[in-house]
Amino acid sequence: LFMAGVSIAQTNFFAPLPDRASLNPTRVVQNVKAYQVLRLNENALRHYLLAAPQEGGSNRNYLPLEIPLPGGRSETFGLMESGILSPEIAAQHPEIKSYTGNGLTNKEAVIRLTLTSEGLHIVILDLDGDEVYFEHYTDEDRDVYFNYFLRDAVAPPDQQRGRCDIDDDHGSLDGLPN
Repeated sequence: LFMAGVSIAQTNFFAPLPDRASLNPTRVVQNVKAYQVLRLNENALRHYLLAAPQEGGSNRNYLPLEIPLPGGRSETFGLMESGILSPEIAAQHPEIKSYTGNGLTNKEAVIRLTLTSEGLHIVILDLDGDEVYFEHYTDEDRDVYFNYFLRDAVAPPDQQRGRCDIDDDHGSLDGLPN
């Protein structure tokens, strides 16, 4: 019964913002073909994540967290706190927390979630063969985010050259020894 209450309570961290006309998108959003805009209740999320067990600890349970995906779907991930900072640095910066987990439906999907003084950072790997990213939507409102699939990201015209910023016409390797 307790876990059912936790599961229901945790679904309100993200709220879709269908009317984004009044928001000023950053340059990054302008390079994404399809995305979803969300408002995050960061304080409530931070409070909820306090219950996450430590990764690698004796507690093999996880904390379920439903994450909205682009296109309106969602995936629930089983999270554990991932202590990536040294104990000294973690004591100096208690606002920095990192979590990892796997999808409960799509078991191959892996999430990395970090909360810092700059806000939320999420990357989801191997979700149906794609990646999902969460980024700030505006510079003015730190509680507004957008998420998108990597397949929907488009390089800006001034960056549509060869790999490593080498122009394809001049990046030949001819004449180099084998």
